[in-house]
Amino acid sequence: MSVDNVKSYLLALLGKLFGLLKSRKFWALVAAVVVVAQGVALGDITQWQAAQALIAALMVYTGATALEDGLSRHT
Repeated sequence: MSVDNVKSYLLALLGKLFGLLKSRKFWALVAAVVVVAQGVALGDITQWQAAQALIAALMVYTGATALEDGLSRHT
């Protein structure tokens, strides 16, 4: 890989990272993970419930991202 290719790759990666940090869907996912971790730490939920909640949060994030991508291609 040439230096220019590496630079363009890193710039694209930084652009995606900044886009992710601006995403409300991403921050909703982070909030869900924090709430689940708090519930486990306080003993309010079991590990099985925590796993279910994390999987559900990831599914919602993935579905919302897929829906957004799909709808953006039809405009």
